[in-house]
Amino acid sequence: MLVGRDLSLLTSLLGILEKENIFLENASPADVTAAIQSILDALNTRDSQILIEVAESRTIALTDKTAILRATSTSATVLTIPPQATVAFTDGFTFKATRDGSGSLTIAAGAGVTIESAIALELGARYSVVSVYRVSSNVWRMFG
Repeated sequence: MLVGRDLSLLTSLLGILEKENIFLENASPADVTAAIQSILDALNTRDSQILIEVAESRTIALTDKTAILRATSTSATVLTIPPQATVAFTDGFTFKATRDGSGSLTIAAGAGVTIESAIALELGARYSVVSVYRVSSNVWRMFG
């Protein structure tokens, strides 16, 4: 049985399918699965923002592209940008970070990485938000 949230998701999905001229009246389950997968694949290639809760320090990954990283910890949290040799970032790769928890939030440079910024790499106040983007190999810029 579909409940409110499930029905809303299904309705949204059917709207997307219709918008993409994919009609499912006589479709087999395999056709429906393939249509849904193609939509998910298309969505994964778009530069849409997603909200990711960060409860502990971690390294920035390719999956963080265009994400808003929401630090919620009561302890210090560090988001480290790794060197280009370990992650294949592209120019213009961007993420945002927000300090929502009471613990500090620092954007840190991994080995050989430079973060150019007119502001401190530690977000001073709760609810501070910064944007960080890749300028070139191992060079990033932060503002906010």
